[in-house]
Amino acid sequence: MTLGWQEKPFESCLDRFKVTAKIPKKQFADAGQFPIVSQEADFINGYWENEADVCSLEAPVVIYGDHTQVVKYVDFDFVVGADGVKVLKPKDFIDPRFLYYFVMAHRVPSLGYARHYRHLKDQAIKYPPLEEQQRIVTVLDEAFEGLARARAHAEANLENTNELFRNTLAQRTNSEDFRRVMLSEVCDVRDGTHDTPKYVDEGVPLVTQKNIRPEGLSLENVKLISHDNHTAIHRRSNVAEGDILISMIGVNRGMSCLVDRDDVFSIKNVGLIKDTPELNMDFLLYYLKSADAEKYVEEATNGGAQPFIGLGKLRAFPTPVPERAVQDRIAAELTEMREAVQALAANYEAQIKDFDDLRQSLLQKAFAGELT
Repeated sequence: MTLGWQEKPFESCLDRFKVTAKIPKKQFADAGQFPIVSQEADFINGYWENEADVCSLEAPVVIYGDHTQVVKYVDFDFVVGADGVKVLKPKDFIDPRFLYYFVMAHRVPSLGYARHYRHLKDQAIKYPPLEEQQRIVTVLDEAFEGLARARAHAEANLENTNELFRNTLAQRTNSEDFRRVMLSEVCDVRDGTHDTPKYVDEGVPLVTQKNIRPEGLSLENVKLISHDNHTAIHRRSNVAEGDILISMIGVNRGMSCLVDRDDVFSIKNVGLIKDTPELNMDFLLYYLKSADAEKYVEEATNGGAQPFIGLGKLRAFPTPVPERAVQDRIAAELTEMREAVQALAANYEAQIKDFDDLRQSLLQKAFAGELT
């Protein structure tokens, strides 16, 4: 252990903290006199009016999300929100912000929505004298402030890059000069099979709306049906390379992807747009990802527990159809731009990961007594 540092069990470093009330999330108000702090990611999660439920602080505390592992440093009076909130009040030999950084540095492996505090409290806290704790906190505060600025800059660049592509996509696929028709006038639009096939270990991948991703068709965790079963089911749901699949149900309704293989088969709630010589399917896919197309899906959606856009609405999709040569040119231009944007996005995402890695490295050095 580093010279001058001590070590004690986690809970031996904490004083008891009395929580007057825990407010269920459904009762949170959007505005009010007293802030509610819970285990959710946002720092303030709602507001409350009853002063009797307020936790009054004499010194800052650390909030730990038992389910989420979200960590917050709180230095104001607040109301505790819902279940799963652990309020950690350090004893006078532990600086509150030092405790905050300690918990940040000692996350336990994720257990999903299970409780994590039981593992956190099993760890021992190594700590130097208060003066050194405060020096470490000052160094970390300054370093993290700089990392936060750099991370925010990279995130803004990433969003600006994606926004540029979205704006260009909208402009290039929605010219007022383009002829517009219903989608069913220029290609065959079908629904997937409503039969219930038997699943096997080897066979034909059965595509559902969950396999439709923004980046393309995913066969992760896909179920398979036998070749005999596939032959027996009506073949209107057969999918060929070059077709477009579009989700008809749930939060990702309207999400679409181009099929890059022949050996797949679509099931109900998946719209199947068959490849046709009149349309460049890349051009159509870009249009289906545009803001205009998203607006149509939203307006055409039936209400209910599972939002749904019906086959009739898909067939009536108002679709721009310029000359095929124009479609080809626009699709090529957008593909080139998309690839450049993806390269930029990958660069910014790598920067963001580097900032997160550096943050964790600083924390590890701090609690190993190596931060100078």
